[in-house]
Amino acid sequence: MNSETGKVIKLTIMYILNRVDMPISNSQITNYMLENDYTDYFTIQQFMGELIDDGFVWSKTVRNRTFYSLSDSGKESFDVLSSELSQKIRDDVDEYIRKNAMKIREESDVGSTYIETSLGTYDVHLFIDEAGERIFEIHLIVPDKEKAKRMCSAWAKKSEELYPLVFEKLLPG
Repeated sequence: MNSETGKVIKLTIMYILNRVDMPISNSQITNYMLENDYTDYFTIQQFMGELIDDGFVWSKTVRNRTFYSLSDSGKESFDVLSSELSQKIRDDVDEYIRKNAMKIREESDVGSTYIETSLGTYDVHLFIDEAGERIFEIHLIVPDKEKAKRMCSAWAKKSEELYPLVFEKLLPG
């Protein structure tokens, strides 16, 4: 792969991160790049690593999922180099984000964690953030790690159903 192609891939990743304005999952970036035949999975991961090493992108791993955001220096660098990214790529990225906005948002806004307590039980933390603000949060204590994992997994799949149900039950009619 020549250096010009690598530059376009890095700029495309930076453009995606710049446009979503929230942390975005590795799978969202990778899916876009693969669907549009930019390169293979391993090359995408290599360039993501280089962008992180260069300080242009930061990553955060939450329960086996890695989320990325553009750092301040990444934004500055992208602003300087953005003219080198074709309008076609920009339009394609914008269309992808428009079509997948809900999925991108759901991955970033619904979260869960668990930690072992001093008593050997597990504190499960389920939450929803909206526009960077925590709007819903539940802490539950469960007896073992397997139940904590299952609860976090169920929350990821059913939070859309459970969140309004809690409000309905607590604030009837």
